[in-house]
Order: sequence, then C-alpha cells, then structure tokens
Amino acid sequence: MQGTGSQREKAIELSSPSAIYDAISQQLTKVIDSTSADSSAPELKEVSQKTRSQLQELQQSLQNQLSELQSNAEWDTFTIAFYGETGAGKSTLIETLRILLDEPTKKATQKVFKASYSGYVDAQSALTHLQQSIEESTLKMNELEEQLKAIDDNHEKSRRELEAEYQEIEASLQSELEKLGTSLESKEQVVRELSQKEQQLTSAIHNKRQQTSLWQKLILLFKKLPEEVELMSLQNKLTETTQQVDATRQQFNAQQSKNEHIQQERAKKLDGLQRKTRDAKSELLSQKAAIEAQQRAFFDEEQQLEASLEEKHAELVNSADGEIIGNGQPDFTKQTQRYDFTVNGQPFALLDVPGIEGKEGQVVHEIEKAVQTAHAVFYVTNKPAPPQTGDNERKGTLEKIKLHLGAQTEVWTIFNKKVTNPKYTLKNRPLLSDDEKASLLTLEDTMREHLGSHFQSAISLSALPAFLASTDCLEPNSENEKRREKCLQAFSESELIDASKIHAFIDKLKLELLPNSQAKIQQSNFYKAKLAVDNTTDALDVLSDTFSTLTDELNSTQNSSQHQLKTSFSALQKRLHSRGESMLQRFSRRARQSTYEAIEKDISNDAFKQALKTAIKTEQDVLNQKLPDAMEHEIKRFQEDVADILKRFEEQTQELSNISEQLSSSKLDEKLNLKIKIDNGINVTGLVASVIGGLVSAPFTGGAGLYFVIASAAGVVVSVAKAVASFFSSSYKMSQQRKSTDENLHKVMDQLKQSLTENLDNAIPEMKSIVEDLDKALENPTKQAKRRHQMIQQASVRLKTLSNQVNALGVM
Repeated sequence: MQGTGSQREKAIELSSPSAIYDAISQQLTKVIDSTSADSSAPELKEVSQKTRSQLQELQQSLQNQLSELQSNAEWDTFTIAFYGETGAGKSTLIETLRILLDEPTKKATQKVFKASYSGYVDAQSALTHLQQSIEESTLKMNELEEQLKAIDDNHEKSRRELEAEYQEIEASLQSELEKLGTSLESKEQVVRELSQKEQQLTSAIHNKRQQTSLWQKLILLFKKLPEEVELMSLQNKLTETTQQVDATRQQFNAQQSKNEHIQQERAKKLDGLQRKTRDAKSELLSQKAAIEAQQRAFFDEEQQLEASLEEKHAELVNSADGEIIGNGQPDFTKQTQRYDFTVNGQPFALLDVPGIEGKEGQVVHEIEKAVQTAHAVFYVTNKPAPPQTGDNERKGTLEKIKLHLGAQTEVWTIFNKKVTNPKYTLKNRPLLSDDEKASLLTLEDTMREHLGSHFQSAISLSALPAFLASTDCLEPNSENEKRREKCLQAFSESELIDASKIHAFIDKLKLELLPNSQAKIQQSNFYKAKLAVDNTTDALDVLSDTFSTLTDELNSTQNSSQHQLKTSFSALQKRLHSRGESMLQRFSRRARQSTYEAIEKDISNDAFKQALKTAIKTEQDVLNQKLPDAMEHEIKRFQEDVADILKRFEEQTQELSNISEQLSSSKLDEKLNLKIKIDNGINVTGLVASVIGGLVSAPFTGGAGLYFVIASAAGVVVSVAKAVASFFSSSYKMSQQRKSTDENLHKVMDQLKQSLTENLDNAIPEMKSIVEDLDKALENPTKQAKRRHQMIQQASVRLKTLSNQVNALGVM
C-alpha cells in the first residue's frame, strides 16, 4: 500500500498549472479500476457491474467539471468576478473603477469620445448658426409676403373704386342710350307704318285713275282725289318723322360713341392700375425668389449638418462612459465582460457577470464560466438584507449564491446603496443608517453560515454618484448628463466621490485583495479542483450511508420473511398429515358403516366378503377422488401464503429502495442521476410453481399405490370369513364378521397410514429443498446492497485520499 501511495503522489507532481486536472483525471481512472466488478456469486455479478457503471458516470461527471475548470481557469492574472442580482449595479461599479483606475480600453474610448465631442460641438454650433440664418430669412420672407399682400390689397381697393366710379357713369350713359334706343325704335316704327300707308294710298290712287272715264280724268287734272290729298299730308308727316328718326339716330350714335369712349377710358385706367401694381410687385418678387433660393441652400446645408451631427452623436453614444450600464431591463448584460487593470505594477482583471435574477437559462453558462475563472468574487446587492431563500419550485438568491460561489476561496459582499438624489441622501450625512448597519451584520452572518470561512466581509458604497462624479464623457442630453448636472449643483466632483466611499473600496482592492495574488491564484484553482473531487466524494458518502442503512433494513426484512416462510412450511407439513389422517379415518368409518349395515342383514360369509370388498372399493374410489384435491388445496393454500410472504418482501424491499433513492436524491446534485435499483433475484411465479409441482407429483394423486394396499387387506377378509362360517351360529357369525371387519379395516388403515407417511416423507424433502431455495433468494437484496455499499465505500476512501493530496499541493 505504501508503494501505491508513493506512485499516486508522484502522479500528481505538477509540471505546469493545468497539469493538476490531468493528474486528477488519471487518479479517477485508477479509483474506478480499483473497484473490480468481478464477483464469485452469480447474483452479485450484475449489481457489481451496475455499481461500477454508476461510479463511471460519477467519474465522467467529475471529469467534465474538471475539463470546464481547466478550460476556464486563469493562472496568470488575479481575476475578480462581480456577481449578483439583476439591477444591483455591478456594471455601474465596474465602469466607475475603469474610469478611476485608468483601465486601458476605457482611456481609449474616452479619447475617442473627446475627439468626437469636439466635432459634435462644432457641428452643433454650425447648425445653430445656420438655423438662425434660416430663421432670419424666414422673417424677411414673411415681410415680403406682407408687402406683396399689401400691394395686392391696394390694387384691389383701387380697382374696386375705379370700377364703382365708372359703373355709375356707365349706368347713366346706358340709361340714356336705352331711352334713345327706345325713342328711335318708336319713330322708326312710325316711319314704317307711314311708308306702308303711303304705298297703299299710291296704289289706290293709281287704281282709281285707271278706272275713271276720260271726262273724270279731265276733271282730275284740276281737282285732286281725296286719297291724293291724304297722301300729300301723309308724305309731309313721313318726311317730318324721317327727319326726327335721323336726328334721334344721330343722338343715339353720339350717345353710344360716348359710352364706348367711357369704357375705353375705364379699360385704360384699369390697365394702368394693373401695370402700376405689377411694377410695384416685380421688385418684391425678385427679392422673394432670391430668398427662396437661399433657403433651399440653407435647408440642404441643414440636412447635411443634421446627418453629420447624428453621426457624431452615434460616435459619442458608442464611446460615452456608461455604455455597459444596464437600462433597468432584465439580462442587459448577457455575456461576461472582462476588463484588465494594472495598479502599482500589479495586474488584475474584473469580470462583469450577467445577473442571476433574469432569464438564467440564457446566461447560466456565462455565470458558471465566470465564477470558475475568478479567484475572488464580489457579491453585489442593492439591499442590506440577507439574500432571499427559494421554495420547492424555484431556487432563491441564497441557494444560487451557495451553488455558484461554494467553490470560491474568497467571497465579499458589496452593498451598493441606491442613491438617486445625493443632495438629500449624502449631503452632510453618513452613507449608512443605523438600521442598514444592523442589517448588514445579519447579511454577513448569513453569508458566513452558507460559505464558511471563505466569506470575508461586507463593503458599503454607492456606485452611481461615484460614476457621475468621475466622468464628463457622457452622451449629450442623456439622463446621465442631466443627473450629473443636478449632482454637481450640490457637490464638487471630489466631494461626491468621497461621499460615495469608492476610494475606500479601491484601497481595499490595493491593500487586501491584490497582495500575494499569485498564491491566491494557485490556492483558488486548486480549491476548485479539490471541491469538485469533494462534491463527488460527498455524493459517494451519501450513497454509502444510504446503502449501509438500506442493508440493515433489508436484513431485518429478510429475517422476518425467512421466519414467516419457515413457519408457513411447518404449518403445511402439519396440515398435510392432519388432512390425510382425517380422510383415512373417513374412509375407515364409511367402509365400516357400509359393511356393518350388510352384516345386520345376516349375510353369509361369502356375501360378507363381497360386501367388505365392495365397501372398500367404493370408499377407495371416493378416497382416490378426494384425497388429491384435499392435498392440492393445502398446497395451494401454502402457495398463496408463500406468494404473499414474497410479495410483501418485494414491496418492502422496493419501498426501502425507493425511500433510500429519495433520501439520496434530496442530498445529491440532480445531475448525478443516481437511481437506486435493487433486484431481489426472486422469480416468485417460477419458484412457487416448483413447490406445487414437487407436491403434486407425490404417489397419492394417482391411486395405484393405495389400491395395492387395499387389495391385500381384502385377501385377509376372505380367509377369516370362511373360518367363522364353519363353527358358529348366526348372531355369533355376525359378531365375528364385525370383528373381522374391524381387524381388516385396522390393518388397511395401518397400511394406508404407512403409505401416506411414506408418500409425504418422499415429497417433503423436495419441497423443503425448494423452500430453502426461496430462503436463499430472500438473502439476495441484502447481499446486493452490501456489495454496492462496499464498492462505493472503497471508491470514496480513495477519492478522499486524492482530495487530501490536491489540498496539500494547493497550500504549498
């Protein structure tokens, strides 16, 4: 054993930091190989193989953990993880440290921000100046619009006045023209009527002169016809009226000419007014067109400046301090971010870990990876109270802390007090109230209770005010910029940083965490590897204790069942003998009764002989028929008893196994998936059927053996009957026949009893052998549980030795 131990120690010698994981893996293989699955007992071979498979599953699980540790381990730079609930301010605190400790990437982004900010301010100034020019041109445009409108209004007013003036004149002229037109038309109508009448008179005169005699014609030379007189008067009137028409037409034409002249004069004045208005607007419209062209150029330039300003604003957003700080939404940080620092020549790294209260299914791998990498962890909370516990359905914060941080050698709590208005919270006041101090003491006790000596203490600070005071590289017009301006109304930057206690935290980093960091790195990584081994050992111890208890309980159950089986078999033997005796007595009683009834009829010896044979034969048939059924009934009763004993044993065995499994599952990591299953090795149906087969195969079930015994007894009856018949009277004969009946039945009963005993004695050893097989089968579960306990205990001892060796290397 000392040689083996020496080889094992030699195998763990480290040639490089990561060799620890390979060394542990090699030792695991040796541990599993040492738990040989071979077993001389066939019933233990399968359980040994199953236990070995279970141990191999644990080995694989542990190797997977070690592979993750090896993949995520950091051996060169001391790494601190900031871990905690969503919205606790982890990112705010880390951002502040990046600024105050001059983290390289933060310095680079601040440089970019300041360069972009200068261009942003220039672009903003140019845009403001341009917008002022646009506003001035818009005012000028409005003035021109008002002047143009005034010209149009004046033009419209003059036009309406001119129209009104000429409308009045034209109305008067039109009225006069209409009167003249009416008069002219009336006179022309009179002329037309007179001309028509003139034509009628001329025609009448002509007709009369054509019709007069010569004498009348001579008279007419000296005397005019009345028509002619009327014609002359008419012609005079026509001439006068025609003259009046001409005069009226001249007046009408003159009036019409005057009217046309007035209209031409109005049109000329309107045209002049229009020309005057157009001339007045022309200059203003020219100025308006020039301003519109200028505005178009302004708007194009404004669009370009706005695009440039938006681009520069985006650059500021990307490089502004606080871009890693959450916006209040769950899971703002989805991936762990690493930031490298150097303080006083000491390099270290901070990890910004996703929150543990968001959609953990999406970030749990990132959380586990970060805490495996870290050598120290800051649990950040914004509540001074202890973390909440969970319930059966969901893990609480405290359970998550224990699960994630149990492998850490150094854990601190940071109470990041939420301060939204420093003026009322920090001005001339301590950071913590008395109640908060008391609550933090309780928090420390709770954390130390669950994490042991690895928990250090609680640190109090307020990250947001420190962040706002430490930087002016903030997105323009952002909420942070407004908060900063509000804070600096009540504090100077240095005052606000001092009030936030951030410098005290930085001093703790420098003076307590970073010194001796290389030793802490080795100790942390070795402790995580050791804890992975210890968790597996703990699982094995739980299983070992479980199987130890289970072995004792199964042994007790086994003893009880074995006693019941023994008692039941003993009762079966007594019942078989008792039932057989009872049926033989019935055989004898009924045969005697039947023969006695025949004797009472005073039969001859030959008749007696026949009666006795008949009685024996009849009862033999009854016995042959009922005895097997009676025996089988008792056997089936025994079968039921055995089946019930075995069933209860199986149920108790399974119940004990299930209870053990539940107890183990409640203590083991569910990922181990260690289901306890004990096969009791008993085939109840087959074994009980064997019991029945052994008994039913006995000779008394067929009748051949019994018939041979009874036939011999009948021969004795015949000889005795003849002797009796030669010497005695009828009553004496009957007495002797009854005596002969009793003697022969007695001999038959002796032989039947002997045959029954022999048959049972032949069958019982076979039954006893089967019962002994059952008795041995009842021992199997206990043996199997004991075998598993031994194998698991052996593996646990070897793993504990390995854990001690890893621990020794880690603290060197």
